[in-house]
Amino acid sequence: MKKSLAILISIGSLCLLHGCASSGGATAPTATHFSVTPATAAPTAGTPFNFTVTALDAANAAVGSYSGTVHFTSSDSKAKLPPDSPITNGAGTFTATLKTASGQTIQVTDTAASTTGSSIAIPVSAAPAFQFSVAAPSSARVGAAFSFQVTAQDQFGNTVTAYPGMVRFSSSDGPKGLPANAPLTNGTGSFTATLQIVGPQTITATDTVALSITGSSASISVAAQGALVITSVPPNGVVGFPYGVPVQLCFAGGTLQNLFELTASGGHLGRLGSYSWSGSSLPPGLEVLNIKLPGFPTCPSGSLGAIEGRPTEAGTYTFYISVRDTATPPSTVTNKFTIQISAAPAPAAEEVPADESRHTHHHYKLFDVGTFGGPYSQYSVPSSAGLNSRGTAAGVADTSIPDPFSPNNCFFDCWVDHAFVWKDGVTTDLGTLPGGLSSFAYTVNEHGLIVGQSQNASIDPLTGLPEVRGVLWRDGRIIDLGTLGGNASNANAINDRGQVVGAATNATFDPFGNVPQAPCQVLTSGLPPSCSVFSFAVNSLFSPSTTETHAFLWEDGFMRDLGTLGGPDSSALINNDRGEVAGWSYTSFVANPSTGVPTVDPFLWDPEDAKLVDLGSLGGTFGAPFFMNNRGQVIGVSNLPGDLIVHPFIWSKSEGMKDLGTLGGTYGHPNWINDEGEVVGFAQFAGDQSGHAFLWRNGVMTDLGTIGTDPASEAGSINSRHQIVGGTFIFGGLDLHGWLWENGGPIVEGLATKLV
Repeated sequence: MKKSLAILISIGSLCLLHGCASSGGATAPTATHFSVTPATAAPTAGTPFNFTVTALDAANAAVGSYSGTVHFTSSDSKAKLPPDSPITNGAGTFTATLKTASGQTIQVTDTAASTTGSSIAIPVSAAPAFQFSVAAPSSARVGAAFSFQVTAQDQFGNTVTAYPGMVRFSSSDGPKGLPANAPLTNGTGSFTATLQIVGPQTITATDTVALSITGSSASISVAAQGALVITSVPPNGVVGFPYGVPVQLCFAGGTLQNLFELTASGGHLGRLGSYSWSGSSLPPGLEVLNIKLPGFPTCPSGSLGAIEGRPTEAGTYTFYISVRDTATPPSTVTNKFTIQISAAPAPAAEEVPADESRHTHHHYKLFDVGTFGGPYSQYSVPSSAGLNSRGTAAGVADTSIPDPFSPNNCFFDCWVDHAFVWKDGVTTDLGTLPGGLSSFAYTVNEHGLIVGQSQNASIDPLTGLPEVRGVLWRDGRIIDLGTLGGNASNANAINDRGQVVGAATNATFDPFGNVPQAPCQVLTSGLPPSCSVFSFAVNSLFSPSTTETHAFLWEDGFMRDLGTLGGPDSSALINNDRGEVAGWSYTSFVANPSTGVPTVDPFLWDPEDAKLVDLGSLGGTFGAPFFMNNRGQVIGVSNLPGDLIVHPFIWSKSEGMKDLGTLGGTYGHPNWINDEGEVVGFAQFAGDQSGHAFLWRNGVMTDLGTIGTDPASEAGSINSRHQIVGGTFIFGGLDLHGWLWENGGPIVEGLATKLV
C-alpha cells in the first residue's frame, strides 16, 4: 500500500505541471499560435504605432494562462521592433515603427518553443515628400535627347504618390536643354533632356516652393556627338535687301533682325553650348557674326552664329564658312558655298492717289538718333514712355565695347550700352553710375527728367554680376535711388510731379527666385513664341534676384515700399500725375500647380488710401497693367480661365475690370489710353494667324485696318486730338510701315509709337 500511494503522488505532481485528463476527459488549454493585431489600420512610414500579441489555442481561443518570452521580426527590413519581451496572462501590447510603404507584416515567435504568429499585411503609407530620386542613364552624347525619371520620395525612399508640387530642373551642364517646370503624376514623372558639355554631368530636380526637397542624378558621362559637320546651306540674296529671314532676338526686348542662322552638329560644344564661326570671301555687304546670348532669364546660354547684312553688288560668289568646337585641340571644319546675289528689282510704278496728303504729312519728319559706335539703338519699352510732348526722347544705344559679362548678363544686347536723351536733333550720352558699364533709360516726363537703371562699380554677391540700381537723370546729374535693403532696383516710370516708381529688392529670401520671367511664361502659353510685347509689363530687374522684389514709390530722396498683394513679389510699372501707381503683384506664397508660381494680379496704389488695391482678373492666373491715364483708368492684359486666352482690359474705380475683347481671336493687348478713356492696341482675328490695330471707344472695338496689302497692324498711342500712330508688320515677322491715323484713315509716314 505505501508503494502504490507514492506512485500516485508522483503522477499527480506531473499533472499539476502539464495537465492530465480529468475524471471527465477534459484538458487545460494549450497555446498553439499567436495573433498579431495593429492598433492603427494604415500607419505612416516612420510613425510609431501599437500592436497587440495574443496567445491562441487550436480553436483560436485566447489562452490566458500562457506565459512566455517572444521575439519579433518583420518583412520590413528597415522596421524598428521591440526587443525580446515577456507576455503575461496570454497577451501583450508593444510598439513598432515600419518604414517601407505597402503591405508589411510583423512576426512573433516564442523564444523557447515553436509557437509563432504573424499579422496580416499592414498597408503602410509613405511619409511627406523629403527628396527626389533622379534616375538618368549613365552615359549620353552631346546634343542627343535622352529620358530620365524623377520620383518624389519620403525620407525612407518610399514613393510619395500624393506629391502635390511642381518640379524645377537644373544641371551642371547649364539650363539649356532641360524641361520646363512640371508636376509629377502619382509621385513620378518621365522627362527629356539634352546635355551640351562633354564630361561628367548631373541633373538636379528641386521643388519650386519647398527648396529643401531636391535630388540629383548619378554622374552622366557625356561624350562628343561625333564628327563636326556644318548643317546649314546659305541662301541666295538680293542687292539692298536684308539677308536671311527675320529672327526674334531674345536679348533685345524681342527685336526682329534679319539674318541667316548658321548651324552645325557633332564635336564638342563646350561650357556655353556654342560653336565659333568665321567666314572668308563673302559677298560684299555680308559678314559672319558670333552673337553672344545672355542666358537665363532672357535667353538660352551660348551664342548664335549668323550671316548678316545687305548685299551691295550683284553676282555669283564662292565663299567659305568655318566652324570650330571647344575640344582640346579644337576641331575645325570649313565648307565652300556658292550663291547668287541678284540685282535689286526695279521699283514698281506707284499710282498716286488724288489725296496726296494720305502719303505725306508736312508736320512730321523722321530722325535717326544713331548709336554710340555700336550696331543698335532703341527707345524704351514701351517706346511711347520714352517721348514727351516737347520732343525729348530717351532710350538706349550700343557702344562699340563688347560687354565683358557676356554671355551671362547682357543689358540691351551683348555690347556695353548707355542711356541717351535726344532733343533738337542732338543725341546725348547720359552715362552711368560711377564705375558702372551699362545704363538704360525708360521714361522721360514733361520737364525732361529721365528714369531708368544703371550698373554701378560693385558686384552683386547673390548673382556674381554687376549691381543694378534704379536711377534718375536730373539737371545733368545721375542719382542712385537706392534699394529696399537688397542689392538691386529699377526705375520704371516718372510722372510730371517728379515721383518715380519701380521695383527694388529687400533682404528676404524669395522662394520663387527670378520672378519677373514667370508671368511672361504663363502669359504666353499657347501664344506666338515671343514675350517682347509683355517685356515692359513684367519687368522688374535685369539681373536675377534670390531675394524678394517689392514695388516702390520714390519722392524727394525717400524710397517707400508699397508692399504686395500677399505674395513675395511686386513691381510698380506706371504712375500718373494724380500720384496713383499701377503694377503687378503675386497674391500669395502658394504656387499654382499648373504654372509653378502664385497667381499674379494687377494693382492700383492710391495715395489717399496708401494701400494696394487688387484689380482682379478675367478668370486666369496672370494679369498686368500696361498704362494708365490721369483719370485713374488702367489698361492691361489678363488671362481668361485656363490661361490659354489673353484679352485686353480696362479698369476704373466705378466699373471695375472690363474685358475689351478681341477681333475674333484668342489674344489682344492694349498700348495706350488717353484721358478721354479711348484705348488703342492690337487684337487677333479668328484663327490667330494675324490681327489689326484697334480703337476701343465707349464700349466698342473698331478695327483700324492696315495699309494696302500689309497683313497686320498695331496702334501704339492716341492723343487728346484722337490722332493715332502705329505700324504695319508681317505677323510674327518684319516691321513694314509706320502710320498716322486721323480723319478716318492712315497716313504713311515712318515707324512710330507715340504722337504728342
